[in-house]
Amino acid sequence: ANWERAVREATERFSDIRHELLSALHSENPEHRSAAVATLTEAKDIESRELVRKLVDDPDAYVREEALEYLADYAVLDDVPLLFRALVEGPHFFLASCALQRLCADDGDIIQDDDTPVVREEAIARWREKLIGMKLLPLSERRL
Repeated sequence: ANWERAVREATERFSDIRHELLSALHSENPEHRSAAVATLTEAKDIESRELVRKLVDDPDAYVREEALEYLADYAVLDDVPLLFRALVEGPHFFLASCALQRLCADDGDIIQDDDTPVVREEAIARWREKLIGMKLLPLSERRL
């Protein structure tokens, strides 16, 4: 409840606090990082993409999830290798596949987080071939 309220209030005052939000992306507290990313997403702040994309590798699962949610809306083609790696590594298969699908003109499998490992692996293999075919992933990705 506090987290949601903080995100809502920050979104309403976004232009006044944007600098603080960008600083919060580097906070030691994962709740601060996560709330900052959620606020940037809600405020539709596409200018923060480079900073947010780095958080896909954050040690905290909630921060990674918020970063992928942001990228589901604001990813660009240069983000494909990062998103594909997030798809392969999990556990946020749904968000990673949604971001990839948006970049591929709504074409490609959406993978649910609770899909069986076999279903996931088959869908990831299709994504791999599709992205290599579109020249968005290097051929070396065939070995993943």
